[in-house]
Amino acid sequence: MIDHIHSSGVYAVMADTTPDVSHVDQISLIIRYVDEKFQVQERLLKISEINVKTGDGFAEKVITMLNDLGLPLVNVRFQCYDTTASMSGAYKGAQAKLSERLGRSIPYITCLGHKANLCVEHSCKDSLMIEEFFTTLQDLYNFLTKSTTRFGRLKREIEALQEGLIMKNLSKTRWIGRAESIRAVWDSYEILIDLLKNIRTSEGSDRDAKKMASNVEDRMESFEFYLSLLFMKNVMYKTKIAVLEVQEIEQDILSSLDVMHQTRDAMLHIREDDLGLNGIVKAAEQKCESFGIDAQYEFSKKHRPRRPPSRIDENTETASAPLFTQHYRKEMFKVIEDRLTSDIDDIIKYISNIVVPITMLLPQKIAACTKERVDTLCATFPNDLPNPDALLAESELMGKDIQKSGAKNLRDAARCLIGKQSFYPSLVRLIN
Repeated sequence: MIDHIHSSGVYAVMADTTPDVSHVDQISLIIRYVDEKFQVQERLLKISEINVKTGDGFAEKVITMLNDLGLPLVNVRFQCYDTTASMSGAYKGAQAKLSERLGRSIPYITCLGHKANLCVEHSCKDSLMIEEFFTTLQDLYNFLTKSTTRFGRLKREIEALQEGLIMKNLSKTRWIGRAESIRAVWDSYEILIDLLKNIRTSEGSDRDAKKMASNVEDRMESFEFYLSLLFMKNVMYKTKIAVLEVQEIEQDILSSLDVMHQTRDAMLHIREDDLGLNGIVKAAEQKCESFGIDAQYEFSKKHRPRRPPSRIDENTETASAPLFTQHYRKEMFKVIEDRLTSDIDDIIKYISNIVVPITMLLPQKIAACTKERVDTLCATFPNDLPNPDALLAESELMGKDIQKSGAKNLRDAARCLIGKQSFYPSLVRLIN
């Protein structure tokens, strides 16, 4: 494996820390490289105890592990960690300290899976209604799993459903994992309500169980809970797809950038589609009506007409209440979508600033690459691309073949070079 990494010429380091069962912090080192067939490989090569978790201590440990493995430090091209300050800090983070210790700039790519998860988490916490929705889901899970009898009854009921799912504990770090729990509640909503009712009214249930069942049932049998369930089911699955795509080992940075663009555009489309958002409210209202939930009455209780202070307006007739549909569009839908699109935009800008020179490798751009762009790229990686004229010539010649092949992404473009590596050394090095 070490020989394969050596032969690839360049590699990226990925690392993270976690405490083991004995509460000792361990650092895991993963190497990402490209083999002779342009297949991306990621290999966990070493796990070691780490005592100093500052940015400098982390960088020093990574260098020590690379030296122990016999991997040349001159071949490190990129580094990837999570977004904690000790890792990502621009001045004292591990990414800055690794570049400082190696005496050259090592571009840092934040873990996109972790970053996208944070986007979902932060957007959900911006809406009080959505926060309360997830609190109810967690309370429901805790209540049903606390008793083997209750959980057994739920499991039997769910198994009777076609493709029924059992909800899971809500992860505090992997927010996209909540998509499955939302779907599970969506598919078995009526079963869960009936189960809670049975527990509340059963003579065999103790007082605490009846009280908790009644509390969770009341929260679930509300319009805002059902609306949140309907809305978040769609949002969470869209973001889950994005996170899973960027976590794929073979996914390259340019394709990941496209995924983030597509996700941002999808969220913007939802945000700007007022008719669609109104339709979600209407669908939730109609469904709740079939459950005996009066959405308008529930709304009127929470949002009574408010009149301006008497010092401003003494006329009681000017009292007004928020409009039903517009309220949920503003306080739930657009709060979530605004934060989500804003955070995804930040990711796109951050990644774009790093990879702009590399976009010349896209199949639709490579044949039309200019000398100015090639010079910029060679200046970014001077040790790998010392001859701009050679890279420009190779790009012009091979670019036409890549376009004719119908290549759609970087992986497709790379496959066109298999068997021709010796004729296009600069281009091969760049793709790697």
